[in-house]
Amino acid sequence: MTLRQSFTKNFQIDICPSKTDNLTAMSSSPSELLDAIREHVDGFDVDYEPDQREKIAASWPDSIDDSDARRDWKWEPGFDLAAMVREML
Repeated sequence: MTLRQSFTKNFQIDICPSKTDNLTAMSSSPSELLDAIREHVDGFDVDYEPDQREKIAASWPDSIDDSDARRDWKWEPGFDLAAMVREML
């Protein structure tokens, strides 16, 4: 079963089969993630050195427009950066 079929079946959402929607929830830099973790873990530190994957990430758009998914599906992200860090720790 595809993701589209699953949404249609489980959420009774009629999705046009030729349409693709983007989903986004959050975006953060390594330093923003570090700061969020430090809110919970005193003295937490990490060494970060960009590698070959940095070129891939740099080629991505700065933001993804998920307005169609929010409008059509009433989709909203369940986590922001702070909530994600709390959940993962």
